[in-house]
Amino acid sequence: MDTLNVTLTVFSNCLVATLPQEATLDVLVDLRRSMLVELDEGARRAVVFDLTGVQVLEATEFEHLAKSGRMAQLLGAKPCLVGLRPSVVAYLVAADVNFSELLVARDLQTALDQIEASA
Repeated sequence: MDTLNVTLTVFSNCLVATLPQEATLDVLVDLRRSMLVELDEGARRAVVFDLTGVQVLEATEFEHLAKSGRMAQLLGAKPCLVGLRPSVVAYLVAADVNFSELLVARDLQTALDQIEASA
């Protein structure tokens, strides 16, 4: 399923949302809507936000993504971020964003291993 350049796929009973290079608020709003529909239609053990292609992520955009993760968690899916670029990490840490509610992994396989270990 594609939504404003976000691709949603199901892999290993996890919903994987691959974000485009430009993760604007419009894209994130569409992602949230589609994610909630998908989680309503079928139970998933996790939602993985794949940011591998994202070049820039502002603090407000990150907060929107984190809120989507909290929504997923309330619906029984563990939220996880993967593929953060070093420049994005440096910016988010400097902006003092809160990562505590999200599982963070370097890549999809590591995320799936961590999700499996926490089940």
